[in-house]
Amino acid sequence: MLVKTKNQNVHCNIYRDKEGVSDEIKFFRIIATNDQNYEIGNLNFSCKKNREVWLYQIATKEEFQYQGIGQAMLDVFEVFCSINSCSHIEGRFIPDNDYAETFYHKNGYSIFEDSYRDYIIKDLRCSQVFVEKSPKIEGELCVLDYAEYQKQQEAKNIVSEISKNNADKKQQKQNCAIIQTNNFS
Repeated sequence: MLVKTKNQNVHCNIYRDKEGVSDEIKFFRIIATNDQNYEIGNLNFSCKKNREVWLYQIATKEEFQYQGIGQAMLDVFEVFCSINSCSHIEGRFIPDNDYAETFYHKNGYSIFEDSYRDYIIKDLRCSQVFVEKSPKIEGELCVLDYAEYQKQQEAKNIVSEISKNNADKKQQKQNCAIIQTNNFS
């Protein structure tokens, strides 16, 4: 899915993670890339059979923070939850992060603490947030296989390494030609 932020287009794909799959709980990742197909962030979550969702993390690469990437991933995540009739979202919240606290409150999450941890929660049964967010999201929402994504990334890395090695060899040949030319001058 394509999400248009103020500064750039963010491509958010949802991947189902095969690791830890059971009948009761399924794990997913949203991976955000820019127009150059560079991975700039991810959001990890699980969905239980009873439609409860646990948000594990939202992470954006440092050089892309404060540019709407986290918001783009959260928008796609919440559309996924809405389409799949999830009842509510819960997640762990690490206190003393003023930016995260503002971010969650702005998006309709409540923060509460029990005797051990702080949590975020959002009841989706009464939420109208998806109607408001939909216009800036383009494309179909589909879930892809994360193992396939990993294979593609490995292949991309191999091609990149081969290209780098070929460029290094070409540079070495040019350097040798320059040395040989200088020796005969």
